Amino acid sequence: MIDHSTMRLGKRPRRHDPRTLKLGRYVKSTLAPAPPCVDYTRGITNWGMMLNDRLGDCIIADGPGHATQVWTLNATGTMMTPADPLILETYEKWCGYNPADPNTDQGGVELDVLNHWRQQGFADQPLDAYGAIELAQGPHPTIPMLEVMDAIWLFGGAYIGVELPISAQTQDVWDVPANPGPDDEPGSWGGHAVYLVGYDSAVADTGFQIPNSGSPNPGSANPESPNPEPQVASPVSRVPCPGSLTCITWGQLKKMTWQWFAKYCSEAYGLVAKEWLEASGVSPSGFDLAALENDLKLVTA
Repeated sequence: MIDHSTMRLGKRPRRHDPRTLKLGRYVKSTLAPAPPCVDYTRGITNWGMMLNDRLGDCIIADGPGHATQVWTLNATGTMMTPADPLILETYEKWCGYNPADPNTDQGGVELDVLNHWRQQGFADQPLDAYGAIELAQGPHPTIPMLEVMDAIWLFGGAYIGVELPISAQTQDVWDVPANPGPDDEPGSWGGHAVYLVGYDSAVADTGFQIPNSGSPNPGSANPESPNPEPQVASPVSRVPCPGSLTCITWGQLKKMTWQWFAKYCSEAYGLVAKEWLEASGVSPSGFDLAALENDLKLVTA
């Protein structure tokens, strides 16, 4: 049985900023459906700890760190791994960590990391834009399945924050038990950042709903409309559902079920890098990057 109990976390509570742009607005309805399976790991299982066994720097390691690895591996065939001194320097600069004061090892806020990355770059890897994936909360949430699949497929992954339960410390696959107990409460262990790098899908009775707009890509709003129509949840529970998602965390690959994602994911972002879009050739015409960049200039001016 796996044991993550000695690993460090480091995601502070989500910070809400009303200016944060929603990713779905820029995915065009003409975009072809995401493929049923995506895997950008290329068979690599060891991605490097990036200090997250000693420091609460998952916010850097499992964000810019592993995203840079995935993008360079798939764009060039050669993986560029940020060195630990760079990870440490970035954790200090972006999150306020001071090695001389252990009390400053408090992790960081995902939104702050994304803003720093977009403005300053990281390891010669620019972040041109990012957009939030909207998450609905509740006992029977509408899960943004298609939007998450699009984000992974189009952009080479998704940067998410999860509120880990204690039970996640010893699960080989993160899953919601049939009879949840106190150890399965969201956040009972703490907040953690991970990088989604793939998924596989199957038709399953999920008990959840997905958005249904009647378009070829139901998870996306029309970016050309300033006030897109609200999406209506399909009453059908038997839907195409990722059997599992794959993330990189603590230097290894970890699978989670879609139900686990729905219960424990508190924030999620698609990360847009022009170099990735150009190298991957994955339907760049289906994503309105120009509109996203223009809107970013307006909200950050």
